[in-house]
Amino acid sequence: MNKLVQFGLLAIFTCCLWSCARGPQFQVLPQKGAAQTNSYPSFNIKPHAATKQFTPDETNALMKQLKNDSALATHVSVTNKNSGPNASEARDDARREAEKTLREIEQSGKK
Repeated sequence: MNKLVQFGLLAIFTCCLWSCARGPQFQVLPQKGAAQTNSYPSFNIKPHAATKQFTPDETNALMKQLKNDSALATHVSVTNKNSGPNASEARDDARREAEKTLREIEQSGKK
């Protein structure tokens, strides 16, 4: 029964607090410059471009040039230094560099 009484008192307190907070002293004051003008933006007006737009002919010419450049770029062969017969040489070079660096570190520690 004690919990039921506590719940009832809490409900009454909450209702009183809520009704007080609805008073005129808690209402938001109108802001300067904010006014209801009943005018709404029109989204049917097409925006104007800030720069000169390409004509359909210019667009087609640029697209054709891009496609040609893309086709040329796909046919260019790039040789990788670390592929095929050069791979073993690259591994040997890396091993030699690592050994050289290790020797330098060890000698700098002895000084």
